[in-house]
Amino acid sequence: MPPSYAAAVSLVLVLGGCGAGLREHVRERRALGFPADCGQGPYDVETRAEGARWGEGVVLVACVPRPVRGWAELWIDEQRATSGPFGRSFRTRSGAVEAGPAQNARCLASPLHGAEVGGSAVGDERDGGVAPSDVTDVDGETVADVPVLVPLDVAVRDPDSACDDHGLHRVEVLRVALTARADEPHAFPPGTRLRVRIWSQEPNDWSGAFLAFYRVVVVPDDEEQWRERLERERDAERRASERDERRRLACAQRPEDAGCREANAPRTDRPAGASAQTRPASAPPPPRAERRPPRPSANAEWIPGHWRWNGETWIWLRGFWRVPESDLTAGLTTRAPEPPPPVRSETPPSVPPVAGAVWIAGHWQWSGSGWIWVEGSWRLPPRLGLRWRPDQWRLAGDVAVFLPGGWH
Repeated sequence: MPPSYAAAVSLVLVLGGCGAGLREHVRERRALGFPADCGQGPYDVETRAEGARWGEGVVLVACVPRPVRGWAELWIDEQRATSGPFGRSFRTRSGAVEAGPAQNARCLASPLHGAEVGGSAVGDERDGGVAPSDVTDVDGETVADVPVLVPLDVAVRDPDSACDDHGLHRVEVLRVALTARADEPHAFPPGTRLRVRIWSQEPNDWSGAFLAFYRVVVVPDDEEQWRERLERERDAERRASERDERRRLACAQRPEDAGCREANAPRTDRPAGASAQTRPASAPPPPRAERRPPRPSANAEWIPGHWRWNGETWIWLRGFWRVPESDLTAGLTTRAPEPPPPVRSETPPSVPPVAGAVWIAGHWQWSGSGWIWVEGSWRLPPRLGLRWRPDQWRLAGDVAVFLPGGWH
């Protein structure tokens, strides 16, 4: 991909405006659903450029019932051309609204459970939540939540009305186009791979939401005016390049000049005294496959694992069963026809994978036909100072009743 692409694509074109403007024409439209209600991606949408004369681009809109937050990237062939956040605001029929934080509480650890840590992005597979075959007496259910978007049979006429048609709020995830320069036959050669990737630092709640994707070509309102504008921009770029070259030569002769000292000073994106990045530079790895232990209560909800950025690397937080308070009150937790076997002895790793993690010992769980050992793990308490109350089984007449552990 030519080096000029990355710089040019970083400018999101306002279609229309002063002077000679541009109109967009939709060439391709798709509606896409999410593979699970809770997810952080990365999700990819891919298309191929047709080699339009004046310009070509993509538009991705999220139609959502609640605020979501994340990052969107445009990749041209194998190079990331631009990226930026989405979800700070959304549009309703009444206009733009400040969105606030993502409403994703159902996708995160609760005060009862905390977050179960399963190793880093560079850890081994055993740390990732897939129980080795010798850990359980009866195989649990292995679930691989591959983040592949699902085609939907949903009408998405155009980017501005797609969400209104379905009574949802519109979040503009990415809207970018690249125009051809005055001396270029097209913005992208035909067949160029265009890929939009979206991801988030925490799982979003995508229930009831979908994506509307469009590939567009852009056409000038007045071709002659547009050519003149491109010529002026090319002349301005040439003059700026010549000015920078003169400055470079002058600084080579007199580096002590104040302007040269500032220009030659080393630059960093990290604030003074900072030891880690507050935001990751790239998307998390794909979700890891997880083996679900048996359901601990009648209405327990499985919350999939997700990646968490700790300032230096991605840490995997394992999925867990969320037991509703109503199940505890109504006595709907798992019952077994016999007491569990003796607790297995476990030796926790000497060093936690993330600061503040607490080792939670393993326990037995009844599968309906046999006992399964759920291995111990590191967990992050929802707040400092809390202690873990272990999972346990209590005899009630001729059955054993499971009492889920929790923080207190």
